[in-house]
Amino acid sequence: MANQNRILTSLKASTLVEVLIAMVIITFSINLVLVISLKITHSSSNFTRLKAYEIAKEVLNSSIQEQAYFDEVLFRNKFKINKHTNIKEHLIEINIDVFNNEKRKIAHIQRVIVPNE
Repeated sequence: MANQNRILTSLKASTLVEVLIAMVIITFSINLVLVISLKITHSSSNFTRLKAYEIAKEVLNSSIQEQAYFDEVLFRNKFKINKHTNIKEHLIEINIDVFNNEKRKIAHIQRVIVPNE
């Protein structure tokens, strides 16, 4: 019994104010970590879309320069690129869709051109 009294008297209880301040600090720290992690994941998504759009523009420009007006499927940098062309009278419509690994469309470019005859 004397041992228990000695242990109980040596422990100091925290006041309500100290507990509230500790909770505020912990909550702020957790929120800060969440905000930073969300910013990082969001920026990587934007980078992927930007890279996919650049690849689509590259495929479009090379198709126009080489006059390769036909449908094809390409694979570049973990992206699947579907190029679809419609030729109607004196116009050529080129549609380029870029898909990621999960087969989700992340970029689309459409261009209508008049070929030189």
